[in-house]
Amino acid sequence: MVKNYCNSLIANWKENLNLFLLGAFLVALPTSVALISITAVALLVGWILTGDYRTKWKRLINNKSALLLMSIPFLYLIGLCFTHNFSMGMQELNKSFYWFIFAFVLGSSPPISSKNTYRLFWVYILVVSIAAGVALIKLFFIDTILFFDFRKVTWVDHIPFSYQIAFVIWIVFYFIFYGKFSKFQRFFLLFLIIFLFITLFSLKSFNGYLYFGVMTFTALLMLLSKTKNRIRKFVFLGIFLFISIFPIYYIYHCVKKFYNVTEYSYDEIERYTANGNKYYHNFKDKTKENGNYIGLFLCEKELIPLWNAHSSKLYKSRTSQGYPLSSVIIRYMTSKGLTKDAEGFAKLSETDIENIEKEIPNYIYAENKLGIYPRIYETIWEMDRYKIDHNPNGKTLAQRIELAFLAFKIINKNVWVGIGLGNNTKVYNEIIVETDSKLEPSNIKSSHNQYLNYLIRFGVFGALYILGVLFWVFFKGRKNNPFLITIFFLSMMVANIGDANWETFVGINFFCFFICFLMWTVPVPFPCRRDIKEEEKNRVEIISQTYPTESSCKFSIIIPTWNNLAMLQLCVNSILTNSHFTHQIILHINEGTDGSREWAEQNRLCHTYSLINVGVSLAMNKAASLACTDYIVYLNDDMYVCPDWDYYLWKAIEKQPNNNFFLSATSIEPRDVNKKTAIAPYDFGRSVENFKESELLQQYKDLPFDDWSGASWPPNLLHRSLWEKVGGYSLEFFPGFYSDPDFSMKLWQAGVRRFIGVAESRVYHFLEISTTKINKKSIRDGRKLFLKRWGITARIFYRYYLQMGKKNPQTLKTPKSIAFYFERFLCLFK
Repeated sequence: MVKNYCNSLIANWKENLNLFLLGAFLVALPTSVALISITAVALLVGWILTGDYRTKWKRLINNKSALLLMSIPFLYLIGLCFTHNFSMGMQELNKSFYWFIFAFVLGSSPPISSKNTYRLFWVYILVVSIAAGVALIKLFFIDTILFFDFRKVTWVDHIPFSYQIAFVIWIVFYFIFYGKFSKFQRFFLLFLIIFLFITLFSLKSFNGYLYFGVMTFTALLMLLSKTKNRIRKFVFLGIFLFISIFPIYYIYHCVKKFYNVTEYSYDEIERYTANGNKYYHNFKDKTKENGNYIGLFLCEKELIPLWNAHSSKLYKSRTSQGYPLSSVIIRYMTSKGLTKDAEGFAKLSETDIENIEKEIPNYIYAENKLGIYPRIYETIWEMDRYKIDHNPNGKTLAQRIELAFLAFKIINKNVWVGIGLGNNTKVYNEIIVETDSKLEPSNIKSSHNQYLNYLIRFGVFGALYILGVLFWVFFKGRKNNPFLITIFFLSMMVANIGDANWETFVGINFFCFFICFLMWTVPVPFPCRRDIKEEEKNRVEIISQTYPTESSCKFSIIIPTWNNLAMLQLCVNSILTNSHFTHQIILHINEGTDGSREWAEQNRLCHTYSLINVGVSLAMNKAASLACTDYIVYLNDDMYVCPDWDYYLWKAIEKQPNNNFFLSATSIEPRDVNKKTAIAPYDFGRSVENFKESELLQQYKDLPFDDWSGASWPPNLLHRSLWEKVGGYSLEFFPGFYSDPDFSMKLWQAGVRRFIGVAESRVYHFLEISTTKINKKSIRDGRKLFLKRWGITARIFYRYYLQMGKKNPQTLKTPKSIAFYFERFLCLFK
C-alpha cells in the first residue's frame, strides 16, 4: 500500500509539487512575512521545474486578464524613472512584482480538482484559525500584553491578518451553505465562525471591521437574490438589516456618551480638598475622560507625595513615549471619576496603580482588553483632542486625515502623471512646510488610502489604468466563482479607502494570490451541491477511440449509452440506413458491461469510454471533443431515426440567416406525456423485441404536425461554434436531469433566439429506457439546481422564453407579460 502510494506520488509529481507549493504559500500567508516571500518565489520556480512550456504559454496568451495584471509592474518601472530616492523607489517596485508573479504562474496553470481545492482551503482555514487562537490567547491570558499592544499579537501585520480572518469566516459559511455536512460537523463549523468572529473584533482593526462589514453586506445581498428558501431569506434579511443599522447606532451611542460631560460653573465648583488644600481648576482644558474634565479637581500638593510613596516610578518622570507620567496619572484618576487629591488617591487599588505604571491612561483599557468599546473610545478621544490642539501626532485617525489632506495638496500639483516612485518623503516634507502642518516628519510614510497613493505616484492616467485593469479583470473573471470573487474583490476595494493595502507586503500578496487563485485555479463551478465524490467520479479517466471519418460528413451525431446494447444497435443502424447524408457517429459508452464497447470497436465507431456512469453532461462534452464536422447532433440511444430525418434538418439550417439557432427533430412517442412538441400517442413498440418498424415506416409521414417553437430536448442540433461558446453541457447536472433546459438557457444567454422544432424531421422515441435505472431523487435535485442557478423554474423558461410547442416558430423575445412576472415572483418562495 505504501509502495503504491509512493509510486502514485512520483507518477503525478508535477501536480503534487504544484499543490504542495500552493499549500505552503497558504500556510505562510497568516504566519510569516519571510515565508510569504520564499513560497511566492518557490511557486515561480515550481512553474519552471514542471515544464510543458508550450501549453502554459498558449494558456497565458489566451488569458487576457492575466496579461493585464502582469502589466501593472511596468507602470511602476516607468515611475522609477522619475525617482529622487532610488533605494525607496526599488522597495516600492519590488512589491509590485507580486502582481506579475501570481498572474503569470496561476494564469498559465490549469485549474485543480474540486477535491484538491477543498484540501487547500481547509489548510488555509486551519492555519488562520491557529494563528487567530494564538493571538486571542496572547490578548486574554498574557498579562504583559496590554490593550495598546493588540498590533503585536499577530504573526503578520494585524490589519491584513484581520482581512484573512474575515475572508475565512465567509469561506467556512460558504462551505456550510453549499456543502454536505452532518449536524455535528455543522455545529463545529458554526463554532469556528463564532471563534473567528470574536478574534476579529478583538484585533481592534477598524479597517478589518470595514472589510468584514462590506464582505458581509455584499454576501448577504447575493444570498438574498439567490436563496429561495423563505426561512433562510428571512434570516439573511434580518442579519442584513442588523449590520446596516446597528454599527451606526452603536457609534452614535458611543459619541453621545463621550460628550455627556458633567459641567461645573466657576462660581459653584468645590475650591478645597477634604484636607483643606486648594484645588487647581483649568476650565480652558476641555480634554475629557469618561465624561469628566481632566483639568478640574487637581491638587498636586497631596497627590505627588502619595504617588511617590506607593510607586517606583516618580510622579514627574517620563513614559516610554516621552510623555509626563503625571498626565497618565491624572487621566486615569479622571476616568474613574476621582478627584486628583489624597481622597481620590485613597480609592485607587493596587491594580489601578499597576495599570498607571504600565502607562494605561484609562481604566476601561485595562478591564476590557478584548472589547470593541475601548477602541472606539480611544478614537473618539483622539479626534476630540485633535479638534482642541490641531496636533495629529500620536493619533491614528487624525494622522490619516492629515495625510489625506496633504495628499490632495500634492495631487493638485501633479494631477496627470504624478511624482513617480520613492519621492513621497520629499514631497510630503515640502507640503508640510507650505501648509504649516503640525505633522512630524517621522510620522510620514504615505497616505493611508490606496487610491490617493496611486494618484500621487502615477497621476490620473496611471491610477485610472490600474483601476481599469482591476475592474476589467473582475467583471471578466467573477463568472467563474461569482460568490467568492465578488465578496473578496469588493470588500478589498472599499477597505483600500482606509488603508494602502497593496503597499503592505502581506496585503499585496493576500489580494494578488486570491484574486488569481479564485479566477483561474479554483475549478468552475466550486463547489456544486453534488457530493465531492460525485465530482471525482466525473474526473475518472475517459478513453477515446477515433477512426478515419469521411470528409463529406454533414453532422457529428453524439449518442451517450449506458448498458443498452440492443437499443443502441437499432439506433445506429437506423442512422446508417435512413439518413440522407453521411454522418460521423460518436458514442460515449458508460460502463459497457453489456459488450457495447466491443461492438463499437468491431464496427469502427468513434467513441469515448468510462469505467463508470459519468452522466449525460460529461459524456456529451467528452464525445463532442472528437467531432470533426461543423454541426453537433445529440441523439438518445433509445431513438430510431425515420428516413430523411437529416435532410429536413439540413433544409432548416439553410433557411437560417446565421449560426445562432438551435434545431430539434420531432419525436413520435408511444404514449402521451403532455409534450406539445411530440407526436403522441402512436405506439409502435416499447422495446426492440416488439418494435413495429415496418408499420412506423409506412405511417410516420402521414402523422399531422407543424413546425414548433422551443427546441431543447434531443434529438437537437446546433453549430459547433455555438457549442464551444457556451462550453457544452453543465457537469453539475448529474446524471443529467434538467441539463437540457440548462443548456438551452445558456444558449439564450449567448444570444440565441431561434429555437425551432422541425416537424418533417422525425424520430421514434421509445421513452425512458435509461432513466428508469436512476434514482428519482436526481430529478428533484436537477429541478432545484436549475431554479437556484437561473432564478426561475424550467417550466417558466419553456413556457415564456422558448414558448415551447407554439406553432409557426418565430424569432423569440424576452418575455414581458404580467403572467410571466407574477410566476417569476412566486419563484422567490420556492
